[in-house]
Amino acid sequence: MGHAAKWDQQEIIGSPDEDNFVSLYGLKGNLVAVVAAGRMRTTGVLLIKMGDKLGFAEAQRIVADTREAES
Repeated sequence: MGHAAKWDQQEIIGSPDEDNFVSLYGLKGNLVAVVAAGRMRTTGVLLIKMGDKLGFAEAQRIVADTREAES
């Protein structure tokens, strides 16, 4: 989701080897793109929130908050 021609922050949360992860890409403190697998609820929430400006730290909190609902 989104487009990241460049970024200055990146975090992978979860396990890419198990196709269960979210990778966040940020630029200047804002989320600019997401790559995810196996995290439908998290992806949906991030997609909705990305309609407005979404901070990188807020995106990290969303991933943490929705992670348990998907377990």
